[in-house]
This record gives sequence, structure tokens and C-alpha cells, in this order.
Amino acid sequence: MVVAGSAQQLDLSVDVFKPTIAYIGSYVPAGEKLERLTSRLESVSFTIQADGGYWSAEITANGSREFVEDWIEYGLGRHIVIRNPGLDEIWAGEVNVVSATMGSLSVERGPLLDVANRVSVVYTRIIDPDYDPPVIGNQTVTTVVDDTVSQELYGILEDVMSAGTVETDTAEQFRDTYLAENKRPQTSERLTIGQPQQPRVTLRCLGYVHRFKKYIYNIPGAIPSTDAVSYNIESVLDVDPNGFLTDYTGITYNGLLVAYYSAYNRTAWDLIQSYVAVGDVNDNRYVFGVYEGQKARYEAPIDDETAYEHRLSQRGQIIETPQHGLVELWDVVPAKWLFLPDLLVHTSPIVARRNDSRYLFIESTTFRTPDTLQINGVKVERLPQLLAKYQ
Repeated sequence: MVVAGSAQQLDLSVDVFKPTIAYIGSYVPAGEKLERLTSRLESVSFTIQADGGYWSAEITANGSREFVEDWIEYGLGRHIVIRNPGLDEIWAGEVNVVSATMGSLSVERGPLLDVANRVSVVYTRIIDPDYDPPVIGNQTVTTVVDDTVSQELYGILEDVMSAGTVETDTAEQFRDTYLAENKRPQTSERLTIGQPQQPRVTLRCLGYVHRFKKYIYNIPGAIPSTDAVSYNIESVLDVDPNGFLTDYTGITYNGLLVAYYSAYNRTAWDLIQSYVAVGDVNDNRYVFGVYEGQKARYEAPIDDETAYEHRLSQRGQIIETPQHGLVELWDVVPAKWLFLPDLLVHTSPIVARRNDSRYLFIESTTFRTPDTLQINGVKVERLPQLLAKYQ
């Protein structure tokens, strides 16, 4: 569903910060405020997902050549906060790709999250290569190597690569080569003579939930154990090597007991998704996301509460509360129920929202300046949670 407002303008603002990395493992995104982008902005868009929270954003701004060059050189990893006209935060994350134009030159730097500055290699060790076939051992993993210079610039970004069946020396050579080639962001350039462009920069940003794809959760030992789902999620967040998340007050207790193992070389995001997927003891859906202040929220959406209404026949194409209060399009968030009161008007009320076509559970929202909101909805079911418990 797409909603276009009738009177909104490009009056959002974007705050830019340089992260502070006090030491390895201490990463403060909003370390030093650099500037607030307002008059330079050409366009802003951002997406929020029920599973993930602040997900992605794209910001285009114009300026002097010096302004654009500064972004090319130093922009990756900068902390970005998008604010509504009341200066409330409506999205935050980090710059993952910087794309810029100046005259005949187009430059792209990143993606930041393709950087790997902590690397290990999983491989099956060849014990004796002189036999045919060679004598091989069990699958194992090399020691981890770090590039601290890269980590002091971008935080810890971890990758585990697979090398197949090789000798230990070869696996370590793969590891060291991979680190050397991926510890810095990639840069590509293109010249187009005869079609000069004004100095302009586009920032493609990601929410901090994507950082969970860049650290590995390994707990020594292989004896399975069980604990409440919410405690397992907290245990994964606890080992974040950058220490982004320390406030767990947004993690709602879910006492459903689930098994966990040593989680051999699985990413934090993979594990969190597997825990969220099981729902609760009654197979109700839960969602997880990272929001304002890099605070994680894990909760069950309220099934009997309507947050928004939208009338298809209304000229203004607006979103309202059930009490008819106007909701600005940029303030609409997912994991809530939206009601379409003028759809299927002769339909009898159905108690369960999941069975009523007039109700939409918002899975994601994408706002684009100046005045467009795309809302994606899904049918809420219990079967996915039930199936996840047996996988």
C-alpha cells in the first residue's frame, strides 16, 4: 500500500556524527557531532522493518567540492540520525556506501560491511598428503587474526571463510590473504567526459542490526542446554565485540525454553533470527529490532490494539489514529495494526484481526521525501512459529 500526503515538504534534518572508538571493543556511534544537514538535502528515504528495526536509508545532498571530498575520504561509518520537524529521531544507522559525483568523476566507496578485520578459516585438515587419497582429520578452524588499524577506524568486523580440505599452512595462508585484501573498504571510480555533474553525494546507510551479521557467536563446549528465549537473545548480544548494546530493558521476557549448543561459527544475526522465529509457548509471533539509541527491542506485537487508520476514499491520503489524530507519514512504524474502515464496508466485524481483510499488520514502512509512504503488510499466522520449534 502506498500513501501520498498532500502538504508535506522536505523539512526533515540529518545529524552527522563521527563515532568514538576509545579502545578495541568500545564503539560509541554518536561520539562527536559534525554537522546537521538541512539546506543541502535533495532527498531522504528510509525503511523500518518489523524484524530488524531501523533497516536502511538513502540520503542525497549537494555542496562544494570540499564537502563531497570530505565524505569520500572520511564518510564511511559515520553515524546518521534522521529527525522529523520536531527533531525527534525517526531513523538512525551508519554510512555503508558513499557514492559521489564531481564534474566528470563518479566515485563509490564501500560497502563498509564488506570489510573484514577479524578473520578465521574453517577447513578440513589434511594430516598426511603422501597417501592416495590423503589422510584427513576432522573439520577445524584456524586461529583468529586481527587488523587493529582497521578496527580502530571501523570497529570489529568479523568473517569466517571456508577453505575446504587443505593443509594447515594453506588454510592460514588463505586467512592472511583474505584479511590483507578486505581490511580496507573498496573504492571504484569512473570518468564520463562530456557529461559534467554537480558536486553531490549519496549516502547509502544501514541500521546497526546489520552489525550482527559481522560477528560470530562461539561458546566453548558441545553439551546442549536450554534456557528462556529472551535470555538466549541477551547472551548473543552480550558477546558483541563492539559493545553497541548494553541496555536490555527493551527485551521482553519470553519464558519458552529452547535448546542451544556451542553455535559453532554462526553469526549473531543468524542465531537471533532462529530464536525470534519460535515465538512463544502459544505460537504467537515475536519481533526483534534495533531502534533509537541502538536499543534492542524484542516483543510480541499487541494483537488487540489498532495503531493506525487509513481511508482509501479520503482525498488527503493520510494516516490517522483511531481517535482521528493525524499521524505524519514519516512517523508511521511497523509491527503495528492498521485498519481500513472503508474497505468491505458490509463485512461483519471479525474478532481476530488476523482473519479480517480490513486489518493490515505492518511488516515494513518506507518513507520517501517529499511525501510518499509505502507500507507492506502480511497475514499474521501461528504456523511459522510452530514449524520453527521443530527445526
